[in-house]
Amino acid sequence: MKKVALVTGGTDGIGYSISSKLLEKDVFVIATYASNEEKAWESKQEFAKISSNFQIIKSSNNVEKDVVSLANIIKKQFGKLDFLINNAGISKSNISLKMSMEEWDRVLDVNLTGTFLTSKNMAPLLFKSTTPSIVNISSQVGTYGNIGQANYAAAKAGIFGLTHTLAQEFSKKKVRVNSVAPGFVETKILTEIPENLVEKRKERILLNRFAEPEEIANVVYFLVSEDSSYINSTTINVDGGIAF
Repeated sequence: MKKVALVTGGTDGIGYSISSKLLEKDVFVIATYASNEEKAWESKQEFAKISSNFQIIKSSNNVEKDVVSLANIIKKQFGKLDFLINNAGISKSNISLKMSMEEWDRVLDVNLTGTFLTSKNMAPLLFKSTTPSIVNISSQVGTYGNIGQANYAAAKAGIFGLTHTLAQEFSKKKVRVNSVAPGFVETKILTEIPENLVEKRKERILLNRFAEPEEIANVVYFLVSEDSSYINSTTINVDGGIAF
């Protein structure tokens, strides 16, 4: 039976590349998006060039009724879920002294609470798989912080702890839970960070460039594949090497 993957935020940025990679590997992909209808339509056209084994569903990872409904759809259609990639995330940058509670709450809600809600509600479906794996997309910002991103850093740091906890709780059901921590990636999120800060970050990268989304997708696929069958409760840094 074909493997089934859920990629939250799977129609844009890193999520789009992850969905594409899984489709190339003959995995049935359910890619979600929260609001960008135009981008979802564009991704549908691109995915169809790779495979017909996909669905694109509008669903917000931080809205529990949406997540429950999505779990019911997957259960009815497939009866299981093999891979969950918690990728959906947003950024609302502002220095801490000026950051509003709306900016703080919104980023924590989507990036951290959404990861928890999706993992919780998809777990029973993962338990029915013979090769269940969760990959949470965190960030190097969660380790080192970044000016203007206190909310994003806190959420991504929280994902590290959540990953270790879920790995322990789900271990009896053979679900592997890992995280990937990219450095800066060539996606639209870079446009929300002051250019001078972006350049300073690039200077600290040993490879002297930012990652392409496909390079993150390659690591995610490795973590859900049997090639990583003994990797669990681990974070893989994909940052090009950081010089201090």
